[in-house]
Amino acid sequence: MIDVERFSCRHKAVDLSDSAALVLGILLFAPHVEWKSTIEATIRCRGQGIARLKASHLVQIADESIRPDAVGFSASVRLNAGLGHLVRDRLGRQIQGVPPALMGSSQRITLRAVDGAISAAVCQPRATRWCIECPNHHRSLALRGMLRRCGVDARIDTRDPRKLIVEATQSVRVEGLSLGLPQLAKQRARVHIVYDSLETLNEVRRSDQINRTRWALEVLGDQARRDLLETGRLRIDHPDISLDELGQMMEPPATRHTMCGRLRRLHQEALKRASDSPQP
Repeated sequence: MIDVERFSCRHKAVDLSDSAALVLGILLFAPHVEWKSTIEATIRCRGQGIARLKASHLVQIADESIRPDAVGFSASVRLNAGLGHLVRDRLGRQIQGVPPALMGSSQRITLRAVDGAISAAVCQPRATRWCIECPNHHRSLALRGMLRRCGVDARIDTRDPRKLIVEATQSVRVEGLSLGLPQLAKQRARVHIVYDSLETLNEVRRSDQINRTRWALEVLGDQARRDLLETGRLRIDHPDISLDELGQMMEPPATRHTMCGRLRRLHQEALKRASDSPQP
């Protein structure tokens, strides 16, 4: 156990260790923390956060107290006195945001706190973005500032100020921070170049599909199956939406595989009609 100096009412700088910053990040951003006293609490968060608390020498946690919970895992923890004072103000009340000792720390300490926060918070990684849910909007604002210090741009969700939204080009950095590998995160951040290239490639393929469909409809006219003609016209009328969305517009609804197959058969019939017709 190490002692952490208690900050005064003037919020003097406190020298935090890497372990203290990691534990503070977990305690401040876990979805459910119930304090029994100034140093004892019941915490419910993801298994990754519980495992890091268990590995820390600043927290005492019994193996038998760890049990599955609706959020993830629940455990009873006991902090050393110095660390317990950092999660409360000078009057003993639990702070709503992030202590000044952590917000004013170095970038290395901030990185460890962000590491703990991401490992404990409710994170929803998606195809195009990450959604990080914080206990309240005070801490979501603080986490946004901490992420910016680590090189990650995030924005507050307009519908729920407790949530932070990290776009796809920045999500790989968040993954690296959650693994405690900031240098790897910096290297993998270059993947957005590949991501943009794939987006451009998809636009080219979609444009080519629309041009082939338009040509097929000109060749066939009304001499094709009704479902093929309807699919082709929908593709031309709605060039910017996906095949899944096109399928939902059909009656009855069709899957994207069905839509892709119909467009392919429409093009094949047009090729056959063009090859059979006499050349002028």
